[in-house]
Amino acid sequence: MVSGIDQFHFVSGVVGESCMNVTYTHQSICALKGSTVDISCFYTHPSWHNVTEVSWFSKWETGVTNDLSQDPEYADRVEYHRQTDKDSTLKITDLRERDSTEYKFRFKTVHAEWGYTFSGTTLSVTGVYFILYTLRKKGAILSGEIVEGNSVTLTCSSDANPPVDKYTWYKKNVTSPKASGQSYSITNIISEDRGEYYCEAENKYGRLNSSPVFVDVQYGPKNTSVSVSPSGEIVEGSSVTLTCSSDANPPVQNYTWYKKNVTSPVLSGQNYNITNISSEDSGHYYCEARNKISSENSTALRIIVAGKGSSSIFRWNQKMTVMTVYSLWNCVFFFLLMLSILFPHQGDSTLLYDNVLGMAMQQRQQSPSSQDDVHYTSVHVSPSKNPEELCAPSCNCLNPRNRTEMSSTLL
Repeated sequence: MVSGIDQFHFVSGVVGESCMNVTYTHQSICALKGSTVDISCFYTHPSWHNVTEVSWFSKWETGVTNDLSQDPEYADRVEYHRQTDKDSTLKITDLRERDSTEYKFRFKTVHAEWGYTFSGTTLSVTGVYFILYTLRKKGAILSGEIVEGNSVTLTCSSDANPPVDKYTWYKKNVTSPKASGQSYSITNIISEDRGEYYCEAENKYGRLNSSPVFVDVQYGPKNTSVSVSPSGEIVEGSSVTLTCSSDANPPVQNYTWYKKNVTSPVLSGQNYNITNISSEDSGHYYCEARNKISSENSTALRIIVAGKGSSSIFRWNQKMTVMTVYSLWNCVFFFLLMLSILFPHQGDSTLLYDNVLGMAMQQRQQSPSSQDDVHYTSVHVSPSKNPEELCAPSCNCLNPRNRTEMSSTLL
């Protein structure tokens, strides 16, 4: 970061054929505010002179110089470095515009002292500053607020010498540059553009980044939705909580609850608690989320309130229906079996038994949810002299020629 290189040969005294001199690497240096600069020089002295003191200074009065390492204005920002016993480098960090001045090197030996009346290296510190403009769609100033849909222009400025010849724009945590040029315009800005932006100013002597500026994009409520807790069947007499959620910047200020076909709002607040719920509370509910930008309604959520005994009555009716069907199948089975015993020559009783049993098993497979309520009946046929003893459950007594032993088991 230098503006030119001019070497100087200064002589303060001559001893025989030897002399003392200081050569500065740069006549002038231009650096950016906040950066670090190195100001270097080389010096010579007679070989029999031993150097006792070296320092850099920028102010002097009547022969008195101030050592920068002891100056409060440069506290913790100045360091002296050397690579040999004939060179010195002044390092200044975190440059400030008031650091712009001329810097000189001074050294002492046992026999002589390098003077301070000759020219040194002149440092010029320039600043980079950042300007943010925000415009409404109609072109009016937005008082610093940026609302989604507006146009925004970021402008980077610098008083570098020579002037900045390249500006590059970046968004924090995004690797690739966003744009080039002194101004960066974002039209129809959206919430995803929210974040920190900074510019990089560059000329032929170096580059420096500006401080980041935060672009806060404000927007109305989005993705507004309603959830219910607890989930599942809502039984009369229980308690239910409806919650409204929404994404907005600034955050939602007001939540309002509505029930379809009811004109006035039912409640305000993010949560709507219904205790001791009844069938009259059934219906479609939705919420409205609002901030200073706009508002949005959620999709309606349907609430169905079931009576306290409705579920148990339904299950009882279903069970009774299944039991009735299987009782009828038992009657049909025994009736057909008795016909085969009374009229043995009309067909194969074993085949008839298998057909009836197969029909019963098929019906059982069609109702797997009611297997616990099915009656299974096993039948054993043996000769009998008392036909009156044969009776089928839930059926009239028959008069077969053979006695039938029956056992019925509820599984």
